[in-house]
Order: sequence, then C-alpha cells, then structure tokens
Amino acid sequence: MKRNMFIDDCHDNDKLSGEYIQNTPAAWGQVYTAPHQTYKYTTPGGVQYCTLMSEPDMKDFELNVLLKATNADAMMGAILRKARTTAWAAGEFYFWCTGGNFMLVFTTATGATPILSSVAYVVDTTKWHHLRARVQGRFVQAKIWPNDEPEPDWMISYYIGYDEIRYNGSIALLGTVRDFYITNIHWTPRPRYGGGF
Repeated sequence: MKRNMFIDDCHDNDKLSGEYIQNTPAAWGQVYTAPHQTYKYTTPGGVQYCTLMSEPDMKDFELNVLLKATNADAMMGAILRKARTTAWAAGEFYFWCTGGNFMLVFTTATGATPILSSVAYVVDTTKWHHLRARVQGRFVQAKIWPNDEPEPDWMISYYIGYDEIRYNGSIALLGTVRDFYITNIHWTPRPRYGGGF
C-alpha cells in the first residue's frame, strides 16, 4: 500500500484533539500566531509531548515543521519513531533546541537519555525556525534555521548504534514550561532501497 504524506497546518482544534494524544496534564491548544495557525504549548508542568495517533507508523521518513519560541532557552522539537504511549519508551530519539544548543537525544532500555550529538544554535525569539529531520534505518540527520534565511547543510548526521532503537513509530511534538508554537507539520515517507536496518 502506498502511504501518503501527513500534512497539518494546525488550524483545527478538533484535529488536535481527535488525531493526537497528549500526556497528562494536556498542555496543547490551537491558536493563531501571525502569520500562522498553530498548536501552542499552553500549560506549565515540565516536558510535555503530543503524539500523532491517526497515521500508520513509519520507518524511513522526513519531518518538516515550523517552530517559534517566546524564550530563547525554551525546549522545543520533535520525538521520532515515537511509541503509541504517553510515556518515554526505549528506542525513541528526538531532536530539540534548548540552552543554546540543537541536539539529538536517545532513550535507552534503562531509561537514560544520552545526548548523541549537539551543535550550537541560539533561538531568535522574533523569528520562526524551520526544523527538518530525515530518518533512514539507523542513520538520522537534522537541521534547524531561521525561516527567513537560506537552508543550511545538515547540522547533525548520526548513525544510532543502540540495539534498542525502534524499528518504526510515529512522531510527537515536544515542549517545556515556556510557551512555544508549532505549525506546518509535514511527515513524508522516504522509501529506502536494499535490505538491512
């Protein structure tokens, strides 16, 4: 079966409540933030995530989103190959910005969350930022840049060697106690030729 891309311009609160599941307490709402309709992280209380539930799991894919934060230290990003649960699961990995860095983090079988790769990136709170991530087997790449600037080369390219890496999964929006916004979510399958994982 050919799988189409998932696109969400974040204009519909019913879509947010009907196609995603949030961890407790629910922390996401739909708002307009010029010039975009967005999903906004609204409720303080630690790291919060919002998992897409309406689409089949994917193994190899590309994710593109627009992000904006009201605080330069905000933790914002996405979890990839996300389990269909509201708890951290072994084998998931995520790209996020926090504390002046853009990083790749992994969840191990013991619950540890080592930083696998990190590059300096300071969030400009006056701009929207484009996050692009590509996943093919164990090889992952990502970049982030201000949406009004030229797209850079890949900032992170990494082969994840952990045995517990998830074979496939969903995606999840990721935020912290400081407000931030996400929109223009594009989740696209990328067929990979040849065997192995």
